[in-house]
Amino acid sequence: MANMNEDKALDLLQKVEDKIKGFEQSSAAQIQAAEEGEATLQNELNSQRAVIQELSELVKGYDAIPRSMADITRSFATTVKQQAEGTANLGGTLTETEVLKEIKSVQNKYGVVERLWGAKILPMASDVMTVPTDPVMETAGNDAEVNEIAENAEITPDTGKVGLATLTAKKQAVLTYVPNELFEDAFLDVLGAWLLPKMARQMAKRKDEVVFNTATTGLLKSTDIPSVTMASGDGAFADISIEYILDMQDEVADDGLEDGLYLCHKSIRTYLRKLRSGGSTTSDGPFLWGNTAAGAPDTLEGYELQRVACMPAKSATAVSTAFALFGDVTMAMLVGSKGKPRIDVNDGLRFNFDQKAVRYIERIAHATNADLGPAACRLVTNAST
Repeated sequence: MANMNEDKALDLLQKVEDKIKGFEQSSAAQIQAAEEGEATLQNELNSQRAVIQELSELVKGYDAIPRSMADITRSFATTVKQQAEGTANLGGTLTETEVLKEIKSVQNKYGVVERLWGAKILPMASDVMTVPTDPVMETAGNDAEVNEIAENAEITPDTGKVGLATLTAKKQAVLTYVPNELFEDAFLDVLGAWLLPKMARQMAKRKDEVVFNTATTGLLKSTDIPSVTMASGDGAFADISIEYILDMQDEVADDGLEDGLYLCHKSIRTYLRKLRSGGSTTSDGPFLWGNTAAGAPDTLEGYELQRVACMPAKSATAVSTAFALFGDVTMAMLVGSKGKPRIDVNDGLRFNFDQKAVRYIERIAHATNADLGPAACRLVTNAST
């Protein structure tokens, strides 16, 4: 009986040992499988890293390739560089340095705003920008005053006024359609040498129109700019005289005299060129200005005269109308620009006409306030003739 129980115990013990060995073998297999899976995953990760590294090198190489207008317009020739943006087959572009230089060159030639404000045009990081302004008026409290102080005496503190002007960028755009035959058959670079300069020139004129003539905010319309109103009965542009020219200088704050100049349309300048020292436009003494052969200087009362095509011509004469400016207009008016000029070329928009659509956009802003306005002055005809 004892031997039987012993055999059963040994048999049970053997079964337990067999199960233990089975578990050990199963665990070893699982561990091996896990190790093999980990190795496979590691190999896959290494492969992905290699692909990413290769792509990174390709991107670096792509960034080093110069973008050209030909890349953007896809078939018509040009030498102007561009940076591609958006869907390539739509020709979306942002101008780069070479295009910007050409645009600035054209606009400096034809645009008063670009020529006068130049580096004073404020770059805007957002559509709306508030700019601190330094008052130009000769009014007590505008600036921190300097006073004589006795030895060991306390300096009396003073505060200077800081104004604020808000620039709001507005989009200005021009769009034109050009037949593909012109791009293919023209002997010149249609976009770079012909169309872009024309668009840039028109944009320069538009900037002048905005800064000088915008209702209630332009230099000729803003109530922040002081005025000299011509005497009763002098309700026409032709009634301008040297006395009014001198009166304008009196209305401008001293800060605006340093870089002051006169601005008017070329036809109003002709009126001024005809003025003689005796007051008559036909006789009575030599010309006051511009006749260097007769000793008359090429300045008007010591100041340059700038022609501005968008200002009122003599044909627009009317009562109660501002038609001439004097002072430092770049101090009186802030001008801002949001981003760079943008040029877009699209083949699809006029596909059924076999034309390319070419669009040119700039975003500009202008603003003045009561603190800046007195740096300039305008001449206004009387309400009666």
